[in-house]
Amino acid sequence: MLSRPISLLIALLILATVAPGIATAAPRPTAEQSLLALLPLAPEQLAWLCAELRAGGVFSFLPVEFHLARYLAARLPIACPWLALGQLELARALIPPATTPPAARWLQKLVSEAPMLGSLPQQVVNPRQVYGYNNLIRDLGYLAALYPDLISVWSYATSVEGRPIPVVRLGSGHRSVLLTGSIHAREWMTTNLLMYQLEYYAKAATENKVLWGFDLRALLEETSLVVIPMVNPDGVVKAQSNRAYRTWKANANGVDLNRQFPVNWEKTPITKPSPAGYRGPAPLSEPEAAALFRLTQALRPEASVMYHSRGGLIYWYFNQQGADKARDLVLAQRISRTTYYPLLTERVTDPSYIGGGYKDWFIETFRRPSFTIEIGWEVNGQPVELYQWNHIWRENCDVAAILLDYAATQPD
Repeated sequence: MLSRPISLLIALLILATVAPGIATAAPRPTAEQSLLALLPLAPEQLAWLCAELRAGGVFSFLPVEFHLARYLAARLPIACPWLALGQLELARALIPPATTPPAARWLQKLVSEAPMLGSLPQQVVNPRQVYGYNNLIRDLGYLAALYPDLISVWSYATSVEGRPIPVVRLGSGHRSVLLTGSIHAREWMTTNLLMYQLEYYAKAATENKVLWGFDLRALLEETSLVVIPMVNPDGVVKAQSNRAYRTWKANANGVDLNRQFPVNWEKTPITKPSPAGYRGPAPLSEPEAAALFRLTQALRPEASVMYHSRGGLIYWYFNQQGADKARDLVLAQRISRTTYYPLLTERVTDPSYIGGGYKDWFIETFRRPSFTIEIGWEVNGQPVELYQWNHIWRENCDVAAILLDYAATQPD
């Protein structure tokens, strides 16, 4: 007897092979209508499969052989054109080329650990651990399945070493706020923070809770929280898997991704591959930085935060003037009051200034507020220790809510 996931896969493969014209000729139906009309599914199977499709997970959750997964990803867009583009991009990203055996093994490991119906935990993210890339992928699958009406996940880029880089959208509003973490490898505690925050907010919104004076469900209907929990997965894997690289910040090419953006790029003094600080051969030469650049341009968020981990500080200024400066300072002060982190006004003329930073590029490009928030305390450049988690969460738990509240007040 075939298991239900395998039966569903076979049905989808048959559909993709023999009936592409049926789906493409019909008017655009809902996912449920399409599947119910074209596949012989029981109601509970239909609900499960639709939840998987919305989460972008049918491609990675079904326990299928590698070549079948690749075939399904290639044919399903033809058979089911109503699938969201982001889901199709995720499908392709999660299925590495067959010529890359390590990637194939990675995918097989991923699907073997992925959640199936009836096995979802009530508490997903454990931030009190060394939180790695495999934790990230597994937990995003769980969160997408637990909160299908709130959370969508897709891959917006592939790293130098071929790892898909996921982005998460929490909420349905057209105004968005972008939060990013782990652009520097040793600063992986920022991923712990963002992943725990995603789950905390999703659970609170589902339960209609008011937190810190914010109605999160109402906020997430007006706005969306877009999160890239791990911008630099190759670097994080390197820093976490070998003690010799614990202080590594760069990507797999030895390029500092936060020195890659086209703003004062030439003011970055390190000119060759290095564990930290190398700007790269040209702005946006690295796939991780170039993809973040493109995603930000497409999203045009009302505000952004890039989390780092050193010293409990907030950088907010980059040549803003007049009303822009006053607006950004007010928002920076709100964040400072809740985190107790002091504000730093770094100027291009400061001797210590180094160019190529994401925050500076964002402010210059969009004339909207952007912040670099440094959490925790490093000792001799070592990663932030896990014992600091409780105070890091207390300091930053409502930062995203403050930004969403700000975004909700902005004009269309």
